[in-house]
Amino acid sequence: MNTIKRIYLAGTVYKDEYDINWKKEFLTYLGHSERYYIIDPNPIRDHDPLNLKMINFDVIGYDKRAIDNSDIVVAYVNKSSFGTAMEILHAFNKHNISIYVINPNKKFRKDIWLNYHCSMMFHNIKDCADQINMIYENIIIYPAQ
Repeated sequence: MNTIKRIYLAGTVYKDEYDINWKKEFLTYLGHSERYYIIDPNPIRDHDPLNLKMINFDVIGYDKRAIDNSDIVVAYVNKSSFGTAMEILHAFNKHNISIYVINPNKKFRKDIWLNYHCSMMFHNIKDCADQINMIYENIIIYPAQ
């Protein structure tokens, strides 16, 4: 039985401090790093050596395949983003992926569309990581001694 949980980190590619640092903070709260395989699509999106700012539609296929192969999608929603919304919708349509939304500014806490399409919403990064840790701790099957 595979006990490693695959977690896809969805969020904007904006360069604001919050949007850059949330993943590092999330990983510090996530216990037992050997139990998780983290999928962070942003390094691929940021690769533009000539600074052409061209639209690369290959990214969408990569993201969808990565989401398809994930157990959990953690989406950081500090501001509206079509890309993040599409990642959430794609995961939701798979019916077997848990979707956790972190909304630190609470701006979207009453958004019916976002709430409908996520499993749980959190107002800080630590609470989301703690929830994943708690769920994971309860489903691990330890071998008989």
